[in-house]
Amino acid sequence: MVLTKEYIAELKSSNGIAHLVALLHDVKSINFILENLGHLPKDFDAGFLYDLLGNAHPQIRRNAVKNIGKLNGASDVGRLYSLYLTETSSDVRREIVSAIGRQRKSENKALLYNFLNDSDPKIICQAIRALLVFGDDKDVETHLRPLVNHENETVRTVVYKKYFAKDKPRNNVMPHAETFDFLKNVVVNADVLDALKYVPDESVHLTFTSPPYYNARDYSIYPSYQAYLEFLEKVFIETHRITKEGRFLIVNTSPIIIPRVSRAHSSKRYGIPFDLHPYLVRNGWEFIDDIIWLKPEASVKNHRRIHATPQALVGYKPNSVTEYLMVYRKSTERLMDWNMRRYDKKTVEESKVADGYETTNVWKIDPCFSKVYSAIFPAELCKRVIQYYSYKGDLIFDPFAGSGTVGRTVRTLGRLFFLTEKEPVYFDYMKSKEEADRLANERKTKFLTLKQFKKNYKMTLAEHIVKGIITKVMKSQDYRIEIVNLIDAEFLQFAMDFLKKIANAKSASEDITIDWYKKAFTDKRLPPDSIAINSGLNTKTIHNMCGTTRKAVVIEASEKHFNSLYDNIMTLTDLEKGTDVNMRIRFHETDISLSLPESVMVLNTLAVKRAALRGAIWSTAGKRVEKHLMLTLCKQYQVPREYFDASVFKKDKKKKVNREVDFYLPAMATDTNAR
Repeated sequence: MVLTKEYIAELKSSNGIAHLVALLHDVKSINFILENLGHLPKDFDAGFLYDLLGNAHPQIRRNAVKNIGKLNGASDVGRLYSLYLTETSSDVRREIVSAIGRQRKSENKALLYNFLNDSDPKIICQAIRALLVFGDDKDVETHLRPLVNHENETVRTVVYKKYFAKDKPRNNVMPHAETFDFLKNVVVNADVLDALKYVPDESVHLTFTSPPYYNARDYSIYPSYQAYLEFLEKVFIETHRITKEGRFLIVNTSPIIIPRVSRAHSSKRYGIPFDLHPYLVRNGWEFIDDIIWLKPEASVKNHRRIHATPQALVGYKPNSVTEYLMVYRKSTERLMDWNMRRYDKKTVEESKVADGYETTNVWKIDPCFSKVYSAIFPAELCKRVIQYYSYKGDLIFDPFAGSGTVGRTVRTLGRLFFLTEKEPVYFDYMKSKEEADRLANERKTKFLTLKQFKKNYKMTLAEHIVKGIITKVMKSQDYRIEIVNLIDAEFLQFAMDFLKKIANAKSASEDITIDWYKKAFTDKRLPPDSIAINSGLNTKTIHNMCGTTRKAVVIEASEKHFNSLYDNIMTLTDLEKGTDVNMRIRFHETDISLSLPESVMVLNTLAVKRAALRGAIWSTAGKRVEKHLMLTLCKQYQVPREYFDASVFKKDKKKKVNREVDFYLPAMATDTNAR
């Protein structure tokens, strides 16, 4: 007798399956029948399935349980639970939990709660899945919430996503498929950490880079391997901040060998991809894949001479023909299809990869060599990464641009790039290649210093804030959060820079009094605004007191205020002898502690700066928004263009009222359309 799916379907309709199974004794045939039963009708005779629960073969027991779960709520839950208590196969036990869960009956919740105490995380997850069908049931929530602290990461993740994950505020974040104009096709000649200070959150769609190898070149010297890893950690923490939700980071690295100091010492091999991995994962990057870049053996350094004789076998060193592309995704509760739905149908279609793409994680690609840059990317490697992990119009970031291969490849694939490179020789090389590489009618690359980039950022951020305020006003929404966010961003940037300066100034000084602060932060060579803030004032207050903000006046007023503030702090310290506040600042290799007077002085400066920013930004925001808001209202209410003029605006103190938009009536006042 030959078993077929059609024969099984025929017997199922006549309830002849039980008789057939009773005649069979081989495991393969019984499993074939059980795996092809499909949907079970209401009148299906399931008695033989319960008989199979005592079969010696776990696969048969598992398939029997699976079919019992299809019985439209008519399963004998008691018999399933009895089997669960004695069952030794994890697969069968998981199927029992699934079968009981499929009944979707409230009376089964007590059993499902018991399964939460199982030692198998898969069984616990199956029980959680079964319980979640009861929606917002408070009893279920009471049992599941504590599992957010479970030792298994999958259990924790499932419970966290259901009960604890909340959509983060997305103020001032561009729509997913868009980015800021000031980042498009830009190369910044600066240290990546300095440049990233001025890149807004969630601006980048994909980062693909090859970090400088540890102490392999003059431009990548670090005091220790630990310092090297910590530097990369900082870079990828910032990269995580600027990456769009759920998008990718791909890091090309490989183990390296540091040559021995002398013949009395051995060389040292560092596994950069493996050592860097935990730093990335703990900072919000989810590991997705490892791709092996396989190079021809003839293109790599030859180690065969080392073990050319039998005596040298213990010194075996293979020729390294591979590098790693470690693929990470910015951690998110959203699935990949959420990212896909952020794009219109046309973009998705145009971004699809043609047939013949690489289907394995081993990419056989020849390396490239350059007289200018030793660690050059092959264009084919860049092409695959960019095509597989981004859409057309996306912004691709390379924090260690080198000779600019990522940028040149990106522009041929209909994407945009943002590159940083601190070495002038490579920055100049990219500039020299610009005209030769740029296609007709293509966006011209902007090569910027850090100062120029910072200026563009501030202009763009102001424009973005203005748009956000106008959008909220037009929707009758509270716009104030837009300004508060800008105040926060400006203040936090100032605070970080200020505290670094404090750490450096304190560590470089031998003064045991607070004089080191006065020397470093009220120095006459500083800008007037900085002198005022650091002494506890701001230039607006000085102008109100003295009628001017000339530098000499600012210096004099700041010195008087600093001395007065210092005296007050010392008096307070004497009065509060039982109180001790010590601020500690760690920055790179610098680690300093501040006394109570020093700590209070620093906190006062931060408070003064915050207050100054708050007043200035609220005032500036109003002035920046006024004109654009009026023009938006004119457009919204279809005011004819000839009835208003915003082309000329000069602030004239002689006028009682200054307007950025002038409205007027035409000469024919009787025209009803003109009123």
